Amino acid sequence: MDRLTEAQAAELWRKGFMQSTTGDTTVIYSPYFEFEHFVAEQGAVLRLVISLGPERVPKDSPLNGAEQQAQLNELLADGFLEFVAELVVLNLGEAPLEAELGELQVDYFRDNLDSAFTIAPGSCAYSPPQAYVALAYATELNASITLSLNGQPLVLQGKAQRLTVEELHSKYGPEQ
Repeated sequence: MDRLTEAQAAELWRKGFMQSTTGDTTVIYSPYFEFEHFVAEQGAVLRLVISLGPERVPKDSPLNGAEQQAQLNELLADGFLEFVAELVVLNLGEAPLEAELGELQVDYFRDNLDSAFTIAPGSCAYSPPQAYVALAYATELNASITLSLNGQPLVLQGKAQRLTVEELHSKYGPEQ
């Protein structure tokens, strides 16, 4: 992949993209991290998606407040970006799935999702988005999720991997 100009890299950075060059190899990272876990007993896929940049920040987030804007602008200039974490629960089974979401931790950010929903077979549900600000240079983030599926408590721990642009296109299509 060709190396980006400084202006191109800066524009893409604000949208959550990152360029990494080692020797002759250049990798462009997308603004998305994923941590995925399959729960065979429940026929469910749990996918933590972390989006960088302002695109997924909820309108009512404190990050959108006028008072925080000056502080946020300073952080953005220092290499920080908005992070939005959402848990997607996909029901691949043939029966409804009861999900109760507890705590979500991504690196040093921790929040209680405190939501419950029923997911019809063949469909999915999203947790409320959790927005925060963090340094955006990482290619992986520690993740921990506490929840229960059909009354069975689960604690999932792992690493959310930052997808390269090539991985993103391969998994979700070139329009992403």
